[in-house]
Amino acid sequence: MPTEVPVWSLDQLKRLRREDTRLCVTPSCRDRVLAELNIPVLDGLPAAGQTLVVAGGGALMDQWKVKQGSGGFELVCVPTIYGSGAEVSPIVVLNTPRGKQIEMDDRYMPHARVYWPELLATVPMSQARDACGDVWSHALEAFMSPLAEDGLRGEIAVLVSEMLDQPLQADSAWFDFSARACTAQSRCSVGLIHGIAHSLEHLLNDSRQFGHAALCAILLWPVLRFNREHAEKWTELVSRFEVDESAIEGCARALFDPERFEPVRRLLGEHWKTILRDPCTRTNGVLVRRGHADYFLNTSFT
Repeated sequence: MPTEVPVWSLDQLKRLRREDTRLCVTPSCRDRVLAELNIPVLDGLPAAGQTLVVAGGGALMDQWKVKQGSGGFELVCVPTIYGSGAEVSPIVVLNTPRGKQIEMDDRYMPHARVYWPELLATVPMSQARDACGDVWSHALEAFMSPLAEDGLRGEIAVLVSEMLDQPLQADSAWFDFSARACTAQSRCSVGLIHGIAHSLEHLLNDSRQFGHAALCAILLWPVLRFNREHAEKWTELVSRFEVDESAIEGCARALFDPERFEPVRRLLGEHWKTILRDPCTRTNGVLVRRGHADYFLNTSFT
């Protein structure tokens, strides 16, 4: 089980020694962060023994998690949006010309994490809603994972019940849900949602419309329905762990956008072999076969 990353308060972050600390911040909230923190902006690589504060999304945090592994500095992550859970995970997902590269190592665990809910105001509402889909995909794919034990599934069932009470909109409660869902999937695996997203994301040019979180939100309902219709495992698990199946499916349908799904559907058919080879697809809760592409190509999910 991964070591839990300590949670620091914003006051603890502000008390860091200026001479020992550097800051890397995403442009969308740069002005807000610089106005609050008396920390110099990073110029080059942090020196060994320094602390690097990274305020941004999962991709930015993952880049520095890898460098932390060999750089000798301590990393403090400040997620500006929930979804990836990168601030609590030993997993990194890196963008390469051939798609996503996934690595897992305890060296990639951040030294600490800080939640700064006010930074959510810098995130578009549509992006915050898609990020809810990212959290849901982590939770449900971990719940169905063939590598999950029943003790872990019980923890996820509690999490899912709490998530069902939270609207699909920007709210600081999703930071906790995100961290717990990511920790859960790091203890087992994810599945076909991530297999498709990792295989197709680099092929979709409009990253704002088709970033990772958006793809998770779009794919949640089609993959959930596929799993339900191709094996009894989903229905058996939700019954055994007493989670509300109809409410979960209603949430997945609410996140689904048929217009955004169509370009994904076209690529899905063209690249199904690549999707089948993705490590995440191989640990889907239901075995995915070559002929299953037809299900996604021909089913109406509206």
